[in-house]
Order: sequence, then C-alpha cells, then structure tokens
Amino acid sequence: MVNVKRISVVIAVAVIVLCLGVAPGLAASEDAIEESIEAGLAWLAAQQDPVGGYWGATTCERVGFTGFALLKMEDRAYELGYDSPFDPEYEYASNVDLGFDYIFNYYNDAGDTDGDGVHEGFFYNSECNYHQTYSTAVALMAISSSGTPDRVVDVGSPFALGKTYKQIAEECVEWFIEAQNPDGAWRYYAGEEPSDQSNSGWVTMGLTYANVKFGIDIAEVLPGLQSWVNAIQNTDMASPYYGGSMYTVGGSWENILKTGSLLYQFAMVSTPVTDTNVQAAIGFIENFWNAGIDTGWTDHRQAMFCMMKGLEAYNVELLDLDGDDVPETDWFDVVSSHLVGTQNADGSWPGDYWAGQEASTAWALLTLERSVIIPVLEVPVDMKPGSCPNSYNVGQKGVLPAAILGTDEFDVSDIDPATIRLVACDEEDPAAGVAPLRWNYEKVAQPAEDADCDCETCDEYNCWESAYDGDVGDEYMDLTLKFDSVAVSAYLGDVDPGCMKIKLVGTLKEEEGGTAFEGCDTLRLLVK
Repeated sequence: MVNVKRISVVIAVAVIVLCLGVAPGLAASEDAIEESIEAGLAWLAAQQDPVGGYWGATTCERVGFTGFALLKMEDRAYELGYDSPFDPEYEYASNVDLGFDYIFNYYNDAGDTDGDGVHEGFFYNSECNYHQTYSTAVALMAISSSGTPDRVVDVGSPFALGKTYKQIAEECVEWFIEAQNPDGAWRYYAGEEPSDQSNSGWVTMGLTYANVKFGIDIAEVLPGLQSWVNAIQNTDMASPYYGGSMYTVGGSWENILKTGSLLYQFAMVSTPVTDTNVQAAIGFIENFWNAGIDTGWTDHRQAMFCMMKGLEAYNVELLDLDGDDVPETDWFDVVSSHLVGTQNADGSWPGDYWAGQEASTAWALLTLERSVIIPVLEVPVDMKPGSCPNSYNVGQKGVLPAAILGTDEFDVSDIDPATIRLVACDEEDPAAGVAPLRWNYEKVAQPAEDADCDCETCDEYNCWESAYDGDVGDEYMDLTLKFDSVAVSAYLGDVDPGCMKIKLVGTLKEEEGGTAFEGCDTLRLLVK
C-alpha cells in the first residue's frame, strides 16, 4: 500500500483502549474466534421469533435485523460446505427458511415508475415508511447472499409469490436505480433529499451483492455514485476530519462507520488504492482509531462491520497507528480480539450504538469472519483482437489470443497477469479456468460501449470494436494474452456450436489493492 503524509490527530483516550489498539500480543487465536462464532450463532438462532420468523423487538427494524441475521447464517452454510443455506442437513436451514418467509411478506409493489412495463419492488413495513431504503438494501443483500437465484418464493406478499429470488433482486435494483437522487445517492425513502451516507452505505452494499452473486447489472448507478463519493468526503486538508465521510454533502459528522462505507463505494467505482482520496480515507481511520464510540469503532459493532468492508475492499491488512508512515498493525487482530473479549457469556454482544443485541451480534459475527462481498472491477476484454465474429474451432491446436484493454480510467499495468484465468461466463470457481501461456503490453484495440457480462445474452456479432490507427488501437496500452487452445477446449468440454460468453478474471497487483476484476466477450464456437 502506498503511504502518503497524513495529518496527525491527537486524541485523549483511556490507556486500556490505547493498548488495545497497538499491542500485538492481544490477537485472538483461530480457535477462539471459531468458538466465539459458534456461540454467537447459537444465541442468534434462539432469538428468532418461532412463529413470525423475525429478529428484533422493534417493528420498524425487523426487516433489516432479520436480513442481517440471515446474512450470517447464509455465510456460515457456505463456509461449512453446504450447497445452500436451505440444505436440510444444515443446522440453521429452518431459521433461514422462516426468516425469508417473514421478509417476503413485506415486499411491496412500487409500480412502474420508469414506464418500461416492469414494476419495481421494495421492502418495508407500512408503519415505518422512513425505512424503505435501509430495509430494501439489507433484504437485497440477504436474498443475493442466498446464492439461489432460481429459488421460488412460496410464502410472502402477493407481489412476491411465485417469483424467483433473482427476479425480486432485479426489481429491487431497478427500484434503487429510479430512487437514486440527483446527488448520486439515497436517503430513507424514494424521492427524499438530500441523500445521506448512512442509508447510501447499505444501498451500495445491496447493489454490489446483487451484481456479484446474481450477475445483475448496476452500471446505471455508477456515474452518480462517482459524483457522490467525490462530494461526500471531507477534502479540507486543514480540517482534523480530513479524509472522513460526512453524513450529507457539505455537512459534518465524519466517523469511521461512514468512512468504511466510503471506501467500499470508492472500490465500486474502480478508484485505485493509490488515489489520494482513498489514502485520505484510510488515514482518517488510522487517525481516529482510538476515538470514542460515535467517531471510532470500539464497542460499536456496526462501525466495525462498515470499517471491515471498506478495508477488505482494498485488501488493506496493516494500518499505521503510530504515525511513522509505516503500516505495522494488523487491524483484524485488534478488532477480532476486542470482539472475542467483549462477547457475553450467552454468546451475544451488547446492544449497539444504533441497534439492539440481535443486529449487534450479527454485525460482530460477520466482522469476525470478514464476511463481505467485495465489488468486482469490470474491465474491457477483447477475444481475438481484430476479429469479428470471434470464431474459435473447438479442439484446434495453437493459441487463442485475447486482450484486456486499457482506458483513460484503467491502466492495465495494475493487473497481476499471473492471476488471470479464462472461464465460462457462469463459472463459480475461477481457479478451474485456464491461465495464459504468456502476455505482453501493446496497443491492439479500443473497447466498444455496449459490451457487458450478462451471461444470459450472447450475440456473436456484438464484438469489441478494433479501431486501428496504423498498426495500433487507441492511445491506451493493452494487456495481450495467449491461451493454449487445447487447454481451453479441454476446459470447455462438450459444447454445442454457436455463441458463448467468455470471461477473463483475475486481480490487480497487491500494491494496487489486489482488487478482483472481470471482463467478458463472445466466442463463436465451431465444433467439428
């Protein structure tokens, strides 16, 4: 991680908190963390209403609190190797099933607000109109994290019944697209302005979960979100809160919770870790590491979760907490030790600054396992540069050429070429793909404007445009790749002739944040 000079902020804190922030010997062991998670899950399961299926004593919070509990139980199911959180062998499968029954009862028809003939949907209790955005965002996270796009809703509101989880997620994404304010973000309900970072932090997570888990396109919100992240950050270098996220644009109330959300949003719009504003946000977290409960993270489990998601989005492992410009403190060791040490004997955690014990415990458990879906950087890909359609004879010898294309916003030299794999568009295990034989840097093409990674559509003539100027593409350097054609054919297996969407996946270099990326193009398969 590239370090920049950061403003030092002196904060008076209790000695015990200061020690907690820097002492390396306090790291919780993996066994201690596992025991903590098991106890927390058992407590959380026992708090679910056995009839209603919800979590949370307050009616207005129940959709959100239930969503957070489901997130943790879903994550645990996949961690333990189950095919889905609904697997009858999974200990908490009935909790998950009942929880979704509750959530889907609060799925509402928003109408066809954009006139495209499709109704959007959102989640909220009619008694709690001001929780539309928050409830829909958390529900969308839980639905997407189920990993079951084709599962059909059989208990719920009339608007939910008979729809698949993916259909409902698509309707929620469309609702968020229509509800996005001119400033690029969201507030408590559709149409309310100005936007605030607390609600928007959850919305952007819900959108990312839908995009990564269900492949739902969220590109339409990104230009506005780019404007939002540029405006919501305190960029006044003379301010002690420099780098932090404000609550509303031009306001104040900078804290680690909202700054963690800001980092996650920076990753969504593909801002590199070396960017000055990203570094300033990380610096804010470092400077306020030992701050009180509102500004800092200690005993504030929602803030811990939001901080975790932002640092994980950029693969940040070490922080500079002593101001010497050398990151040396493993932030997760400190946070996990704090969580293990503050867990109640019954497996719960105390109520949070903004929530009761159920949500507080869910946030603690999600943080302990660093359970968060990271935004994936979308990059332009050209299979067989200079060719359209991209014909490929399955079983042929030789090489299959491809390129990842540079743009004014993306430098291909940031990529770690050794991590690149060629996979089918719907591949769930990128490691199963084909690594390139070799790579090089040259100008070969420029990207078209209408390419995407929608695996359900494939037009073999919707090729990337190779726009040559002499013997080069546009003005930006591209990363060219050569794949062993025999290995590609073996990976694809028994395929039918016709159009197939191919994806290139990998990560950026560690010093560039290690962010995952993907990009797609088509092949016209020719089978003998």
